[in-house]
Amino acid sequence: MEDNPSILSHISIGTNDFERAIAFYDQILPTLGCKRIMEHPGAVAYGKQYPEFWVQTPIDGQPATAGNGTHIGFIAPTKRHLLRSPIKRCKTLRFINILPTP
Repeated sequence: MEDNPSILSHISIGTNDFERAIAFYDQILPTLGCKRIMEHPGAVAYGKQYPEFWVQTPIDGQPATAGNGTHIGFIAPTKRHLLRSPIKRCKTLRFINILPTP
């Protein structure tokens, strides 16, 4: 693991609309060089080499809720890079640097 540049093992976010959420991230994350790394029922992990970003239905069966103060930032080469990607067509985005979970 010494060649892994990340300081995190992984981040998991919950969703109440799993199919819509993974469709969103399937479209956006490849523009950042990420792909699906792992899949389990109700959960998909994305990353470049490792399963670092998980989208899943809550394990406890309760509705997913927003974390107060939660912020997740993805690294992109430039804003121009993002504007050439499917992100420009995403109607749910309010800011270029925030990717909300559907």
